[in-house]
Amino acid sequence: MSAEADSEMRGSSSGRDLADASGQDSRPQELASVANSRYWKHRGQLSQFVVRYGISLVFVVLVASLTVLSPTFRRPENLWNILQQNSIIGVVSCGMLLMMIVGGFDLSVGSVGAASSIVAALLFVGGWISLGVVAALATGLVVGVVNGLLITKARINPFVATLGTQVLVQGVLFIATNAAPIYGLPSSITVLGLGHLGPVPVPTIIFTAVALITWAILRSRSSATTSTPLEAIKRQAVSQACQSIE
Repeated sequence: MSAEADSEMRGSSSGRDLADASGQDSRPQELASVANSRYWKHRGQLSQFVVRYGISLVFVVLVASLTVLSPTFRRPENLWNILQQNSIIGVVSCGMLLMMIVGGFDLSVGSVGAASSIVAALLFVGGWISLGVVAALATGLVVGVVNGLLITKARINPFVATLGTQVLVQGVLFIATNAAPIYGLPSSITVLGLGHLGPVPVPTIIFTAVALITWAILRSRSSATTSTPLEAIKRQAVSQACQSIE
C-alpha cells in the first residue's frame, strides 16, 4: 500500500512539475470549452424555440398591439367579424398543412375552392341542394386528379403545374359567370357562411371542428410513427433531390 501511494504521489507531483515547467494550465481551457459548448447549446435551443413558436409570438404581439392602440379593434363585434371572415382561410390551411407535411404543394387551392362554390351555387339556386354538394366535391376531385397526373405522370414541377391550373380555372370561372356574383341562394345554405350560433359565427364553429380533426389526425400519425412531421418533410425533400439527380 505504501509503495502504491508513493508512486501516485510521485506521479501527481511530476504532473504538476511538468505543468509548471510548461507555464500552462489546462483548467482555463477546459472552462472555456465548457462555456463555449453551453453557449452553443443555449443558442440552439433559442433557435428551435424561435422556429417553432416565432409565428405565434408575432401573432400575439400584433393582437396585443392592436388591442391597446385601437378601441375599435377590441370590440367583441369586430373580433367575431374577423373570425368569420378568416374561417374559410383556416379551413383551407388545415388541408394545406396535411399536404405540405407529406411534401406536396398546391397554388390552385383558391381557384378550386371558388370553382366548387360556383358549381354548387348554380345548383342551389335551382333547388338541387344534394346535387350541388356532390357536384362541388366532384369539381374539387377532378381538378385534384388533373394536378396529380400533371405532377406524377407528366413530371411537371408542382409549383408550375398548380399555377397553370389556377390560371386556367380562374379563366373558366370568369367566362362562366361573366365575373358577376350569384344571387338567390336558399337561407339554409347562406346560414353556413353568414349565420351565428349565439355570438359565435357558424363558419368559426366549422373551422374549429376541422382544426380539431386535423390535430387528431396529426396526433394519431405521430403516435403511430416515431418521426415528426418536420422529419417527414426532410425525408421527402431528400428523396425528391435524389430522384432529380438520377
